[in-house]
Amino acid sequence: MNSAPDQKILECQVTGEPLIRRSDDNENTLRSRLEAYHRQTSPLVQYYSARGLHTAVDAAQNPNVVFASIVAAFSIFCFSKPAVLAAPSCP
Repeated sequence: MNSAPDQKILECQVTGEPLIRRSDDNENTLRSRLEAYHRQTSPLVQYYSARGLHTAVDAAQNPNVVFASIVAAFSIFCFSKPAVLAAPSCP
């Protein structure tokens, strides 16, 4: 029995590039980054939600459902808001 690790596990399955593990690639760093993300984005979500300018999308769904939800959110924003609030790139 060969106990050497499978080299394919150490390569990207798409590009074949070697996978590199950073020194800060660990559970504590991930927890810290997620806490910082939520701490910094929560006020933005509250701000824009209070103004009717935020729509939550459940990205854990099927990719087609996520895409449709994003398109619907932009459609509602572009076509239901007063011109002063509409994004300039809306059709």
